Amino acid sequence: MAELGSRDWHSVRVKVDLSTLPRTVDLSPKRGGAVVQIVFGIAWSVFIWSMLIDVRQEDLPVLLFAVPFSLIGLGLALNGLATLRRKRSAVFRGDGVEVEGRGLWGADSWYQPYTAFKGVLHREEVVKRKNSSTTYQIVELLHDDPKRCVLLYVRPTTKLPRERWESYARLLKLPALEAGAAGVVERDHGDLDKSLKDLVDEGKVSHAFDPDAEAPRGLYVERRDADSLKVVITAGRYPLWFLGLFMLAGAAMTVGAFFTDENPYALFGAGLLFGGLPGWMLVRDRAARREISLDRRRLTVTDALRSSRHSRDGLTLDEIESIAIRPARGNSGRELVIASDRGPIRVGLGLSKEALAWLKDFLTAAIATA
Repeated sequence: MAELGSRDWHSVRVKVDLSTLPRTVDLSPKRGGAVVQIVFGIAWSVFIWSMLIDVRQEDLPVLLFAVPFSLIGLGLALNGLATLRRKRSAVFRGDGVEVEGRGLWGADSWYQPYTAFKGVLHREEVVKRKNSSTTYQIVELLHDDPKRCVLLYVRPTTKLPRERWESYARLLKLPALEAGAAGVVERDHGDLDKSLKDLVDEGKVSHAFDPDAEAPRGLYVERRDADSLKVVITAGRYPLWFLGLFMLAGAAMTVGAFFTDENPYALFGAGLLFGGLPGWMLVRDRAARREISLDRRRLTVTDALRSSRHSRDGLTLDEIESIAIRPARGNSGRELVIASDRGPIRVGLGLSKEALAWLKDFLTAAIATA
């Protein structure tokens, strides 16, 4: 899926309050990062140039190797200066938004009525670093021209700002858009407080499903009685090949410890750690049963390994607003997100793409006919 929305969210942190209009908001890039770039870039260039002073002209390979490194520092410094020069502000009025900006190539000023925007888009972006990753929540006015998208909320957090996102859509009378694994899901601003069951009844959400279709691998259905059922997830959360690689590496280290004189005990301990930890994860994963129970009033998820900080255990059917397939936390595959104003239920990590799609359709149909 092509990238949606503003490209400038990396350098902007904003939380717009639209409870009273007009409202003026600063959308300029953060200054702290630009200053760090300038200082580091200049220091890097000075360090490289000081080394070049002692290099003789005959040492051409050294010069050819060092000059590009000095240009890296110069580029960082220039980029920092360009960021300091850039400014952008937005005035949210009753009927539209007015934006003024200044960049390297001059000033820019434009006005767009809210009706010119496709909707209020929510998306998650994950920035990976060497040993960690950070999830950002982004809410913005989505325009066909990425340069005219207007950021409303950008924060580094894993918590979905659902209440704020929906309030923007209601206040501006625009569709609420959500970017997910299957594309963009759209809900009209008048449907934001309606349950999934209501939307199905109104024909706004399809629930076409074959009740006689066999559940895909990793799932099976237990029917308790006419009013309740249970979906059991038998698939593992972690890929076997991934855990197997660590277990093989651990086994190799453990065996190798008997054939080396250099720190055999350390190598043996590392082998036990590499092999034992994924083995313990595999046993723990298989021992923790995962179930989705559903009756005519409530949907409940049972999972001993699921974090209660990021996911609820249950919701009434009237609270469920949508069911969608989303990237899992930490980019560890995909999962099913059952959304509500009280927070989401996340379930299904480790299931195949086909199994998640089947489960989504099955739960939607079950809720619609409850």
